[in-house]
Amino acid sequence: MITVNAQEAGIDFSLLEKVRKGEEVLITQQGKAVARLTLAGREERELKAKQARFDKTMRELRAFRKTVKLGGLNWKDLRDEGRR
Repeated sequence: MITVNAQEAGIDFSLLEKVRKGEEVLITQQGKAVARLTLAGREERELKAKQARFDKTMRELRAFRKTVKLGGLNWKDLRDEGRR
């Protein structure tokens, strides 16, 4: 991530080219972060990718759950046994 102060950011249009290439730019004023430039839609794409991985994992867990057998035991009895 590139960090520049607000005055530099106002005159440095090459920052936009860096953002287009995937770089993030943090803009500061008096040493404190005030803005962040990122490629438009990047966070949305990352969120969709995370959601897709989550959905895939849940499908795999549901499929796995169907293959697990307790050999005639009741899961509630097993749970309660540990509580005694």
